[in-house]
Amino acid sequence: MATQTFTDDLKILRRSVVRYFPDLADELEIVLAVCASLKINNISQPQAVWLLGPPSSGKTTILDCIKSLPAVLWRDDFSAASILSASAGMAEEDSLLPQLNNHVLVIPELAPLTKNKEAKVLLSYMTRLLDSGSFVRHSGSTGRIGFTSPQRFNWLGALVDVSPALMQQMGTMGHRLFMIRLPVQTRTFDDRTRALTRLTKGRPYEAKLEVVRRMILAFFQNLDKYYPDGVSWDSTNDDDFTIRTIANFTILLTNLRATFLKQGPPLIEHENRAFQFLMGLAKSCAFISGRSHIEPQELKTTARMCLDSAVPWRSDMLRLLINKNNMSADEYVSLSGCCAATASIRFRQMVELGIAKITTESGTTKPYNRISLDEQYHWLLDKRLKQYF
Repeated sequence: MATQTFTDDLKILRRSVVRYFPDLADELEIVLAVCASLKINNISQPQAVWLLGPPSSGKTTILDCIKSLPAVLWRDDFSAASILSASAGMAEEDSLLPQLNNHVLVIPELAPLTKNKEAKVLLSYMTRLLDSGSFVRHSGSTGRIGFTSPQRFNWLGALVDVSPALMQQMGTMGHRLFMIRLPVQTRTFDDRTRALTRLTKGRPYEAKLEVVRRMILAFFQNLDKYYPDGVSWDSTNDDDFTIRTIANFTILLTNLRATFLKQGPPLIEHENRAFQFLMGLAKSCAFISGRSHIEPQELKTTARMCLDSAVPWRSDMLRLLINKNNMSADEYVSLSGCCAATASIRFRQMVELGIAKITTESGTTKPYNRISLDEQYHWLLDKRLKQYF
């Protein structure tokens, strides 16, 4: 596809995505931003984003759209040992680690990796890589192998959902992963019938996928053309309100996905790493929009990444608190469908995390508790942010 300018290429790509995959446009743009982040020289921290959603929600379609990019390492499966094999019969360069630098590792189906017996080892290895980009092993057969210098890479994958046990495991290791939850489409029987009927009249799925693939490939070829040496970010033009709000969202996120242990205070990650990720993603979103500075429109992605990467019921309760101001336990039980005992535990956790506060009010027969947003999170009520909740 011939294009004249980077901006023209971007407009053509967006029109094609909206035309052929309208329900996936926002998610695909985030995935493209993750891929494009490799062109920003100031970003060194690896970015890892998992797409979560029920079967046929579009997760694989989104990843298939970027499959043709030269920077993509498409792997249907990999094991902990394959990251850096210590087998005497296998050359080090055949392991995954030497291939990662300046690439995006794409795993279209993560379920087998998160459920098998070596999931804990695999996640610990990837956690180490995502933390520093370096990885070294030592075995009796090969001695010391690996890299002490950072590998610049990103990781994209797809999974139906992250189980509470897996979320707990990630929390104890230190969160390095972020999520995008694809919305579940609620349609009537007639709407679904009409959608299926339209499939017989439009382009076949594979044809639409191929068109978007070509557009994305042309877009990234244009990135290489206009930024052959990458781009160095100049933060002097970044919008101050946006940067401050990204910092606020970072602190919110670290609390929303805190891990509660059997004893002691909740385990809350340090906010620096999460802030670097959210800032890097904001820069990447701005970059593929043709800008080298951050503006308020990047907050749409920041807010979504914050809420989608958190413990789901906490994000849901936060939305209720933002939109309802306050609610009683009975109201929450009615809205969430949980039991009274679960509601009590959740109220207590939100208070312990500093996100909410509980007030006791006198009732007709006995006092009752109401929960509301803590004052330190009233910035979420800013009218510029309300559209994201």
